[in-house]
Amino acid sequence: MAIKPDLTKQIEKQMGDNTTFIHLNNIDFSKTQIPEMVLGSHNPGLYELQLSSCKLSHFPSEIFEKSELRILDLTNNDIDKIPNEISKLRYLFSLSFAGNNLRSVNSEVCELENLIYLDLRENQISEIPDCIRLLTGLKHLGLGYNPINITPSWLASLELEYLDIAGLFQGNLPEWVTNMVHLQELRIDNNGLTELPRHFKKLINLHTLSLSGNPFKKFPEAILEMHSIKELFLNQTEIRELPEQIIQIRGLEFLEIIGSDLGNLPSSLTEQRKIEIVIN
Repeated sequence: MAIKPDLTKQIEKQMGDNTTFIHLNNIDFSKTQIPEMVLGSHNPGLYELQLSSCKLSHFPSEIFEKSELRILDLTNNDIDKIPNEISKLRYLFSLSFAGNNLRSVNSEVCELENLIYLDLRENQISEIPDCIRLLTGLKHLGLGYNPINITPSWLASLELEYLDIAGLFQGNLPEWVTNMVHLQELRIDNNGLTELPRHFKKLINLHTLSLSGNPFKKFPEAILEMHSIKELFLNQTEIRELPEQIIQIRGLEFLEIIGSDLGNLPSSLTEQRKIEIVIN
């Protein structure tokens, strides 16, 4: 089916004159093919491609001809399968399938040995293949909000700096998470947590921690000993008051607590200017 003229104009406007980096958002490709102007042979040196919220129902085969790709972002589409040919994109260091309909991750993804960033959040994935552990350079891994049956403890062997495991557990945080000492950002929202283990403080490099949507009734005391924390998110919890000692978290710069019925803030917080506090 030929692409409509108005859609062509919309694509041209988003693309501009840059054929090295192409970002297309909210373009409806459900009833038309991706045009030659985007993935044609005239554009061999494409290094970054983003096709987010484009209603793609399958992985565009034309992408496999772009062997120089470094960054591929297919966030928020309707893709239900990663083709085996993904291994052809051997220079990829960033790959995002967040917000699709994937049910599995094929082993060919593990052949992308240069991967640093892998985002699989918000799919229908039930199992993480063991071969992911072979991606020794991986630093960013998003797994949150998938129906994963078992989150493997070998994830701790990866030197991840970012991990999203939101919505994967119900009430108990696996001990192996606290062994991931390279973590700088951890998102464990909506996991039914009512407390954090004392050895949580082993995460000595953690600077961003998101605990939103967990039924904490009081502020997690383990955080008070974590002076590397800079950003803390505690939205939609059952916390009613904050401890005076929170001001003693030396690195804390930002605190967000939205959707919690907090009482009066401690005087140590109301009188200071070091920490930006967002409360609603």
